Amino acid sequence: MFDRQSIHVALLLWGCIFCLIAAVCIFMSKNFEKRKREVLLHMLLSCAILMLSDSVAWAYRGEPGKAGYYIVRISNFLVFLLSDVMLGLYHAYVCCSLFDAPVKDKKTNCKIRIVYFLSVLGIVLVVLTQFTGLYYSFDSQNIYHRNNTWYFLSVLIPMLGMLVDCSLIVQYRRYITKRVMVALLSYIVLPFAAAIILLFYYGISLTNIAINISMIEIFVEAMIEQGQKVAEQERMLAKQTKELTESRISSMKSQIQTHFIFNVLGSISGYCKINPQKADEQLARFSRYLRRNMRFMEEQGLIDFEEEVRQVEDYVALEQMRFENMIEYGENLEYTDFQIPPLTVQPLVENAIKHGLVEHDRTGSVCLFSRREDDYIIIEVVDDGYGFEMEELEKDESIGIRNVRYRLEHLAGATLKIESTPEEGSKATISIPVHWRKA
Repeated sequence: MFDRQSIHVALLLWGCIFCLIAAVCIFMSKNFEKRKREVLLHMLLSCAILMLSDSVAWAYRGEPGKAGYYIVRISNFLVFLLSDVMLGLYHAYVCCSLFDAPVKDKKTNCKIRIVYFLSVLGIVLVVLTQFTGLYYSFDSQNIYHRNNTWYFLSVLIPMLGMLVDCSLIVQYRRYITKRVMVALLSYIVLPFAAAIILLFYYGISLTNIAINISMIEIFVEAMIEQGQKVAEQERMLAKQTKELTESRISSMKSQIQTHFIFNVLGSISGYCKINPQKADEQLARFSRYLRRNMRFMEEQGLIDFEEEVRQVEDYVALEQMRFENMIEYGENLEYTDFQIPPLTVQPLVENAIKHGLVEHDRTGSVCLFSRREDDYIIIEVVDDGYGFEMEELEKDESIGIRNVRYRLEHLAGATLKIESTPEEGSKATISIPVHWRKA
């Protein structure tokens, strides 16, 4: 037949086991915010040690001998110490839940510092208790006794910290869901009620059991929140993948429009009788151009910049065949050892030729530059064509340019900037961060 103490110790041990299991789950989960995950992991491990220490303190209460002497004192010391450590960790978790950035409000910052101060103060007083008996002491039978004069401080300090945290949660509740708010408040309400009861009744670790129950709720809510974030990330990834695919297909279609194919074939046909060798060369070039476009449409990631350059060169050569003596093309490629999304430079060159030169029956040049500047790779497409007012671009940016901008941002973390001056020409600049990694 189990007595009350055996049941009490068993409850504490089961609480310890739960916290250890929960800590393993958190440790293996990779989708939490880093800071929040670290704090929750430390909370669960501290709670596990707290529950284990409390169970040992009760199990060895009154145990005679040298072993009992040390075990009782060490376990009780850890119980009181970890209670104040848990206050600081809980406060850090509250801050992680409420604030995504450093807090600028002075009053809020003051509240944050007060709770950390209370946690440190509690730890210091627990250490002093080992030499002064401030909170508790032991008799010759190794039985724990409260110090009725100052014991209330061990309860008051955590209670004050919890009240400050409660005010923060209520003040910034709009930044968290109702479920998260309930979970956070449970850590305050349950131990608060248990602490009040313990001021008048002693014989069971109500406060620590209450802390363990609230930790269960915080852990469950954290896992639910994580599951929702994973589902949202998967939904956003699927949406982004679909948009990128549509963008890639749209870009490819824009590069092989029917009139472009007919015009190129017409030009090649014209050379078949007067210059068969050139016709054969241009036909092979056109075939390469189309094959690359088809392959680029299937490409899910990045390609070598040099491969994109080859596509640009084939495109320019085909246009030079159509518009003899109108288009001059040059390259100054200082840096080429990197990758980019396919069909992101060629559309810019096409825009420069089509809208800067051909549409206005204007002779001019298009130049492609690439270089590295510190932590960025810079690609520029510059023409000395007709140019345009920047207000026109802001009002009516083409679908092709929007697709290029979108794929650069989402596949390479890059930006696209277009500048133009009427009668002077245009410049399109791609800036790619060297160390960018997709999230």
